[in-house]
Amino acid sequence: NVYIKLQGFLSNLQVSLSSSPSLERDDILSLIAFGMTKQEIRESGKTGQSLSSKILAEEVSSVLQRPVTRATGLDIFRLEASENPATTTTGSVLSRLAVGKNLTERLSLEFKTDIAPESSEKTLQANYYLTDNILLKGFRTGSTTTDPRYQFNLSLRFRTW
Repeated sequence: NVYIKLQGFLSNLQVSLSSSPSLERDDILSLIAFGMTKQEIRESGKTGQSLSSKILAEEVSSVLQRPVTRATGLDIFRLEASENPATTTTGSVLSRLAVGKNLTERLSLEFKTDIAPESSEKTLQANYYLTDNILLKGFRTGSTTTDPRYQFNLSLRFRTW
């Protein structure tokens, strides 16, 4: 839990940060910005730049999602960032586009493609909720240079209160 206390006048606002369990200020700011402490970022092998790129992609997607889905009739529109933006061939942070449609309350189809035409990996994915907590994913991934790969994934989701 992170607590932010704002105190004073707008012209001279004082910001106090605290957390439970108690963390250093840098870790609290890292939690707010990236959802991970500095140690967790180091252990994950991700860089601050790749996490910033992911946040930027989510913000751009959220701005574009409503107008695009309204105009096209799609239910899913998402721009995704590469784990390592320095390796993208376009030099852009945004590396994938995902669009899809909810066919029923429990079944959705998604199509994902790389924005860079050189790699052009494409994925067709079906998501089916067997129950509210069990998700079955099936997807086919391939590109112009590789044979298609088929995978299935079963995810269990539990809420912690």
